[in-house]
Amino acid sequence: MSSDFTKFAGPYGGPLLLTLCVLLACVFEPASGEWLAYDRYAIEGFETWRLLTANIVHTNGWHALLNLAGLTLLTFLHSDHYRFMRFIKLFLWCSLLTSAGIYYFSPQLIWYAGLSGALHGVFLWGACMDIRSGLKSGWLLACGVVAKIVYEQINGGSAEDALHGLAGANNPRARFYGGLRFDMDADVQPEWVGFGNSVFVLPLWELQVCNGGRCYLACHLRWRVT
Repeated sequence: MSSDFTKFAGPYGGPLLLTLCVLLACVFEPASGEWLAYDRYAIEGFETWRLLTANIVHTNGWHALLNLAGLTLLTFLHSDHYRFMRFIKLFLWCSLLTSAGIYYFSPQLIWYAGLSGALHGVFLWGACMDIRSGLKSGWLLACGVVAKIVYEQINGGSAEDALHGLAGANNPRARFYGGLRFDMDADVQPEWVGFGNSVFVLPLWELQVCNGGRCYLACHLRWRVT
C-alpha cells in the first residue's frame, strides 16, 4: 500500500496539492483575491507574500478551471519528470519569477491573478527535461512555448484592448467588484433629486493602463431615474 502511494504521490502529489490550493482560493473568494492577488501598491507596502500567492488565485471560476485543465495536461505530459518536492520547488520558483518579472518589467500592470504565468515556466522546464532525456519532441514543445511568449509580447494588443478585456462584458467580476454602493430603493435626498436614485460602485482596485500619456480608470455606474 505504501509503495503504491509513493509511486502515485511522486509524480502526481505536487499537481494535486496545487489544484487543492487553487480550489480553496476559489471557495474563499473574494477575500482570497483581496489578500493574495498581485497588487503592486500592496507589494510596495511590504505585502510581499503576494509575489507567490498571486499565482493560485483567479478572477473567476472559469479562469481557474481553464488553468487547472492546463495543469492537468502538463501533468500527464511530463509526469515522468515530476517528484513531489521537485514540483513544489519548481512551481514556487516559476511563481516568484513571474511576479518579479511583472513588477520590474511591467510597472503599468497594477493587478494580476492566475496560474498561467507559472504554468508557462513549468511547461518550458518539462520540455527541457524531455530534451535532456533524448526526446526530440522536447525541442518542438520548447520552441512552441517560446514562440507563443514572443508572439504575445509583440502582439499583446493596445492599452484600450487591455482595458476592455478586464472591464468588459466578458469579465463581470471586474466590472462590478466594488466596495461602496447606495441603496436603489432608498428615498432620494433633496440635494440628489436631480440625479435620480443611483448606485455607484467604487472599485477596490484601480486599473491604470497608460498609452501615449493617457491613463484610464475603470469603474461601473448605473442609475434609475425616479
